[in-house]
Amino acid sequence: MRRPRIGTSSLIKDFIAEEARAHLRLGDINRLMGKDTDAAREYSDSIGRFAELARKNPGRAEYRQALAYAHNWLGETIRGALDRSMTFEQHTRADAEKEYTEAIRLQEGLVTEAPGDTEYPRELARTYYNRGIDRFAANSPDNARADFLKSISLLEPLVKVAEQAANKRINREPAQDLARVYNNYANVLARSKDADGARQYYDESITLAEQLVSRQPENREYKAELSQYASNAARLLAEDGRTELADPYSKRALDLLEELSKPNPTIMLSLVKALQMRGELMCEKNPREGIILTDRAFSILTDLDKDGSRKAGSLDAIYANIGVNYLELGESAFASHDTNTARAALSRLEETLPHLSQTERISMNGPYEQLHAALFKGSSR
Repeated sequence: MRRPRIGTSSLIKDFIAEEARAHLRLGDINRLMGKDTDAAREYSDSIGRFAELARKNPGRAEYRQALAYAHNWLGETIRGALDRSMTFEQHTRADAEKEYTEAIRLQEGLVTEAPGDTEYPRELARTYYNRGIDRFAANSPDNARADFLKSISLLEPLVKVAEQAANKRINREPAQDLARVYNNYANVLARSKDADGARQYYDESITLAEQLVSRQPENREYKAELSQYASNAARLLAEDGRTELADPYSKRALDLLEELSKPNPTIMLSLVKALQMRGELMCEKNPREGIILTDRAFSILTDLDKDGSRKAGSLDAIYANIGVNYLELGESAFASHDTNTARAALSRLEETLPHLSQTERISMNGPYEQLHAALFKGSSR
């Protein structure tokens, strides 16, 4: 059976859409890298392409969704650049407002067309609170308040749906977004001298953020945001003269920041393995450098081992590799008649032996004794 041919117009349409998406992705990449001018150019390019696609294909909702996405993030690029500097090329806050407003117009249409969809209202809510942040920065608190309340009204039902669908486990997207909006709305209320209202919404943001952290304790973004919400609440209460009430918020913020300042165990363990491997590769080429590298690996590993959070025996293989490093470094240095380096390697191996499993210590004992005898033959230590 012959397959139907794909029409030339369809191929051209798909090519144009893929080009538009490529510019959109480049906009995201440049924005994340802080290249505001390049990001704005790419978003603007994608806007032109998606606008044409949406005009010619009114039934293709994905084109309008992508167009709204580009408008929103062009607004965010302009806002971010203006927040960091007084000027950004020819752009002003009015330009950012224009981009957000156009995104909202498109997204509201999508929400109306597909009332059961959860992605469209979430994206609309994000654009509202992005515009709210911009309006707040532009000293327009009433307009910012309206945007934050609209965002809240869109996100609260989504969080409830997510909780029910996931057996009370909060879905990241709407819950994290809602916590951010609660915090931003609290900022507006705080500036308006509504301390009680601000505290209520800070507490709402903290409650959601605490739930997110409890479910994903390794998520550093959740912890950083929770720390910010708690710090905001502490500052509000302290400025209002309620220092005793501010204390637990301040302590929570500090505890979280201290946790975040600690090295990431997973990354540090990867560093240990990389140092050990590099030290292994130095065995013949440069034993002295190999010892320095392996010393770093051993020091970091013992620090990681001190916290007691790892399963017993989980680090045995790494300790064994470090022990082998010291043994081979010592043997290589001895073969090169560099007895000082060989003795240093042997000394480090002796420090490593207590950390090895019984099996590894037994297997290491013979080579260790041979190197020791060769190095200290005829002398007393």
